[in-house]
Amino acid sequence: MLTQERLKELLHYDRDTGVFTRLKTRSSRAKEGEIAGWPSSGGYLRVCVDGKVHFCHRLAWLYEHGEFPSAFMDHINGDRQDNRISNIRQVSLSQNGFNRKMQSTNTSGIKGVSWCKEMKKWRAGIMHEGKHIHVGYFIEKIEAAEAIEKVRNELHGAFANNGGKAA
Repeated sequence: MLTQERLKELLHYDRDTGVFTRLKTRSSRAKEGEIAGWPSSGGYLRVCVDGKVHFCHRLAWLYEHGEFPSAFMDHINGDRQDNRISNIRQVSLSQNGFNRKMQSTNTSGIKGVSWCKEMKKWRAGIMHEGKHIHVGYFIEKIEAAEAIEKVRNELHGAFANNGGKAA
């Protein structure tokens, strides 16, 4: 298993930029001084260390804290390639879900708010710990937006994402 000591022999991590650079030439494609890593299909940066591919945000945690993180990591600002230590945190599965951005299929423009044809009102709802919580029906979209934001902030705290890139 990769250790902090071994990682620091091979790569330098800049905590202010979140970028790894190579300390040693390992092959014609991995030369000393070059930025290490490439984007995965999911948008996260990865790097190969001693023949094993790792996500850079997990290596940043190892580099700074001396151990691999728990199962789930979160990019606070939602940018999967921003691996500054100040932008990543260990989270539970639920907390990781709280910080999701607005769905691309959203038509109201407000996370958690949709138009209810039957009621002819705006409906606000949120998922919390695997359960859907109905916040209410509202005549004005702005009222639904304010209500859902208040509930989201109460339930999700520091992990609340009210529809931007991330919390």
